[in-house]
Amino acid sequence: DRPSGEVRAGAKWGATEQRAAAMAWSNFLVTAAVIGGLFYMTKADVRQGASMFRRNVKTIRSWVEQGEASLKKEVPKELPGKTTKPKDPSKGI
Repeated sequence: DRPSGEVRAGAKWGATEQRAAAMAWSNFLVTAAVIGGLFYMTKADVRQGASMFRRNVKTIRSWVEQGEASLKKEVPKELPGKTTKPKDPSKGI
């Protein structure tokens, strides 16, 4: 056994502390890699979602315009069954 104050030459920590430090660094690097990967995937997903949203808006807008155009063609000026009576000028308002 070593005396309590003795330190091996060139070693700051013992084997247990070195393993703990190595584990801390590996945990940090794995965490940083996971966060970086999630950020990259999220950024790509947001771009793809935004472009898909723009395409959908264009499609819906064209559908609405086509629907309005077809309604203008189909709706007659006067509705059937409703007759308009000419106003009698002698009765006033």
